[in-house]
Amino acid sequence: MVRIAHISDSHLGAAMFQLVERKEDMRKCFRQAVEKAISYEPDILVHTGDLFDSHEPSPEDLQTAIALFKKVKDAGIRAFVVQGNHDLVGRRWAVSPVVSLERAGLAYTTIDSQYRALRVNVDGSKVVLHLVSWGPEKTTRRLISEARPNGDINLLFAHTLPIRWEESPLGFNYIGEGHGHNFRLDKELGIGRPGSTAIVEWRREVGYGRTRKLIVIDVSKDGENVYTTEKLEDVREFNISKIDITGHSGEEAHQYLRDKIAKISFKSNGGIAIVQVVGTIDSETDEAIKREELIALGEKDQNTLISFLEPNWDVLGARPFKLTKPLDVETSVKEYVEQSNQGNPEEFLEILKPLIKKR
Repeated sequence: MVRIAHISDSHLGAAMFQLVERKEDMRKCFRQAVEKAISYEPDILVHTGDLFDSHEPSPEDLQTAIALFKKVKDAGIRAFVVQGNHDLVGRRWAVSPVVSLERAGLAYTTIDSQYRALRVNVDGSKVVLHLVSWGPEKTTRRLISEARPNGDINLLFAHTLPIRWEESPLGFNYIGEGHGHNFRLDKELGIGRPGSTAIVEWRREVGYGRTRKLIVIDVSKDGENVYTTEKLEDVREFNISKIDITGHSGEEAHQYLRDKIAKISFKSNGGIAIVQVVGTIDSETDEAIKREELIALGEKDQNTLISFLEPNWDVLGARPFKLTKPLDVETSVKEYVEQSNQGNPEEFLEILKPLIKKR
């Protein structure tokens, strides 16, 4: 039996909302994922790309990766890293930071090629790993289709599978991919995607059914795979709420948002509060919403790392009014007030009577 631990998309160096704190969060989440993987005592650890958020990582991020892969090696685990689109360099004379791991003797990768097949022996079984890094979709399709299972246990890992999972090549004991930041596993097809080790893009990764997991696969020559998964939690708490302000006007909408934001709670300090405000309002209501004040309220009262207000509301423009007698002042005023819902038309007419008489 061969045990494989599969993680992906750690994006070391990513800084959500340009927060320095999130860079350290990404390191902590990656460290947690690696340590969880080591605890399962796998024979092989595979990272399917976007280890770094940039092809020019900071010294802190590079040292974090080197230290953790050294820990993997010291535990007697072979490491393999596929290069993702964020890891790769656009300039020909530059080298992907992932390659430095192989040069240090800590992990195998595809180096300066998009594809590489590697053979290792695990307890007498010849295990063949086909690694496919990021590249043009057409080339990636070809490389995947041309990969030939020729070991006792055959594994295929790509940063992304540009095909439907049902169309994946046959003969592989397990196929793993990255790129998608949310967990997915099809045990019948033998294909898995762990998701990211931390929340990188909250719009895609936070919400019902969106999770990130470590995938551990026990593969034997003859039997079916046995899968174990463990959820990967971000080190920082996220609270995302949606507030509809349709029907509210002016200061009323602002106060409504204040009341809702004041009720946002976290189990601990330093969380990230994201408020998506939706609905349809008029331009006066739009101007009455003081965004800076609402953001400051969340950061002060909830002790958040950041409060982000996303204005997704629609603002009504000028509305058409139908006047049946444009030259009749009293009739026009009455129709305008009724159609704009601005109060009692009789009260407006009472105010305008002196002006009308003068004419």
